[in-house]
Amino acid sequence: MLRRVGAQLLQGIVRPASAGQQTFTRGLQFYEAPNGPAVTQTPIEEEWYNRQRNLLPVLDKVPWIQQDTWIAPNAIVAGDVDIYDKVGIFFGAVVRGDLNKIRIGGYSVVLDRAVIHAAKRVPTGLNAATIIGDYVTIEPYSVLRSCRVEPKVLIGARSVICEGAIIESESILTPGSVVPPARRIPAGELWGGNPVKFIRKLTGHEKDRVITDAAEHYINMAQMFRSEELPHGTQWREVEAYREKLVASQEYQWVNFREQKYLMRVQAEAEAMAKLHSDSQQHEPSSIKDMGEAPVCQLLRQCVDTGVQHAGCNQLLPLPKGWQGCSCALGRGACGMQACNAVAKPASSQWD
Repeated sequence: MLRRVGAQLLQGIVRPASAGQQTFTRGLQFYEAPNGPAVTQTPIEEEWYNRQRNLLPVLDKVPWIQQDTWIAPNAIVAGDVDIYDKVGIFFGAVVRGDLNKIRIGGYSVVLDRAVIHAAKRVPTGLNAATIIGDYVTIEPYSVLRSCRVEPKVLIGARSVICEGAIIESESILTPGSVVPPARRIPAGELWGGNPVKFIRKLTGHEKDRVITDAAEHYINMAQMFRSEELPHGTQWREVEAYREKLVASQEYQWVNFREQKYLMRVQAEAEAMAKLHSDSQQHEPSSIKDMGEAPVCQLLRQCVDTGVQHAGCNQLLPLPKGWQGCSCALGRGACGMQACNAVAKPASSQWD
């Protein structure tokens, strides 16, 4: 990061370190963390741009997408994948076409952390590619592998569709459904369970509105996210050139942001330890000699003027030589009272 010249930065550590614990990075002094060095020579935040690639080719297999497709920054589309108009791949989703082909039709959405994969071959002998039609909503944490999903299908969250399964159009799977290999779900029906079982026929409203409305809702959300992203280009080169210009003019200078955060954390820990140590010293019990008056009896017991600690007394320290054991407001030795407020006083005290 950049900082204006003259701004204050943390330059040292409050607590001392033993030999062998100090490391030096770019002229600043640091200390090793318990689990290893907290600062490296190449911290990741020196790169100002997202390094994760959400489109990954696998050998000669390159993903093919449309201009209006939105893929979340932390989603992955890899290998032989074809994505058509206005498809949304949401956060953490994985579409992996490394072994076989995957096709996702227009206006379909793959929600958070869903996984779509294609096996090399399936036991049924059918095509092992994963084919997903238009207006298909795949809810979070679902897994699809070498299956065929026809248009206008709603797949509930955490559902699993195994190899060779076929989901016909205008059908709905309830959340948590498991479709075994080579199972066929007829059109216009609601299925659910593990393994899936027929529940009922879908109503006309569910066929015409519910399935398509769900897909359009998430598509609109994906387009909203897409509008917030900066377009791909080379504008970052001009930004880096401007940063270098500010540094060359000596108005700003480069600062390792991670190192500063580490120094702030270490300083905060040192201040907390110093405060804890100070509080412990303030609460340490003083000796009897340092006290003008020290409580002796508070346990509703008799007290004898002997100058020594009594049996069962809650006094932590023995009475020093020359002190009397008890001097209550009612006279020494009158400790048989049910509420004794006796305090220890020197024998030469003015109250004797």
